[in-house]
Amino acid sequence: MRNWSLLRAQLRAERAATAAELARREAVQDKARIARELHDVVAHGMSAIQVRAASARYRMPDLPADAAAEFDEVAATARSAMKEMRVILGLLRDEEGETDHAPQPGLDDLPALLARANDLAPVTETGSWRLTAEEQSNPLLGLTAYRVVQEGLSNVARHAPGAATEIAWTETPEERGIRIRNEPPTGAIAPRADGGGHGLRGMRERVEAMGGTVAAAVTGDGGYVLQVRIPREEQA
Repeated sequence: MRNWSLLRAQLRAERAATAAELARREAVQDKARIARELHDVVAHGMSAIQVRAASARYRMPDLPADAAAEFDEVAATARSAMKEMRVILGLLRDEEGETDHAPQPGLDDLPALLARANDLAPVTETGSWRLTAEEQSNPLLGLTAYRVVQEGLSNVARHAPGAATEIAWTETPEERGIRIRNEPPTGAIAPRADGGGHGLRGMRERVEAMGGTVAAAVTGDGGYVLQVRIPREEQA
């Protein structure tokens, strides 16, 4: 009887430990999802505010000195807010469970994203993806494509304000691709926000989770190109 009681106590303890571990993992995954979505949505908007405010004195040479000072203050506040947000994201983010459970935007949301980007600099598209009905309804493919374009445009706004950007959609029997290439900056470059890396890192993780690759490089004329490739068989 004593052995049976001891065994039951051990089983209860093991079940409790398993339940606690599952709860911990779910919390880790939720934190990672929140951190990823906070960066993708909030940081993108804050970056655009910072770039436009910091470059105001260059885009509008006749801007009164007091107005230019106000824009500089807005840019400084935005940079400070982004830096503080990255600290918060660092607390939320955990390497063990960076998995998204509730993807929001998709392919249908790209026109609105491109329209907003056009407010900052010219953006053109070439090519297209011919998707099956099943692929069109695939939330992972749509979310990944959206985040790739969003992060690419955000990088252009931060590091090459005013530069024209071309987004090329390519496909072969083996893979689909997204190439985002921007020209060199057209004017003075606004100060970069400190730190960074969550956006590109998160985008790379999304693409690699689908068996794809991400490559980025400076072009010969001083521009920048981001190339993403996603195998078709991953979507079959």
